[in-house]
Amino acid sequence: MAKQSEDQTRREWVVKALEQFEPVLIRYAQRLTRGDWDRTREAVQHTFVKLCQQSPDAITENLAGWLCAVCRNKVFDDARLANRQTQLNEAALASRPSPFDGPECRIELSEMNRLLDERIECLPGAQRSAIELWRTGTSYAEIAMLLDKDQTAIRVAVHRAISSLKADPAIADWLSDQPSEPETHSRSVRRPTRQLNS
Repeated sequence: MAKQSEDQTRREWVVKALEQFEPVLIRYAQRLTRGDWDRTREAVQHTFVKLCQQSPDAITENLAGWLCAVCRNKVFDDARLANRQTQLNEAALASRPSPFDGPECRIELSEMNRLLDERIECLPGAQRSAIELWRTGTSYAEIAMLLDKDQTAIRVAVHRAISSLKADPAIADWLSDQPSEPETHSRSVRRPTRQLNS
């Protein structure tokens, strides 16, 4: 009886999470995959399969953050296996012509995004979660819902994360070397790179 009760509790927990978070998680995964629906669907399904393997007692806080982390890791793991990490970093560059669109610039921007990935991993948990969602284009309202925080707290976390990143010597050096960019170029770089230089 105890086992049946535990299974029932787990099913109810997963169903509730699916109903509450699946729509936003799909949008989040679509941004990570640049609109690749097959990879989006696979990442979201993988995330909820992983959730089914967890106990409700094991994730007592920030379920949304856990779901986003699993989804993000799945997308990036698949990209690495398929040798598509470079495409994730440069897909926007390829979509819009720009005087900054040459091979050397693409390599430099790819390196910058890699550096940002590394530095973001070192941020405090709240800032890291907020900036990782924000950089994919997720709105403050959606981030607040996902992380179960109010929008003011999310804005503060993003602002502090950006300030910390701009204070990093390597990032500061890179930003100081950048020429004035036309708007078409600034939109082609993932959000932290664009906003850090604003």
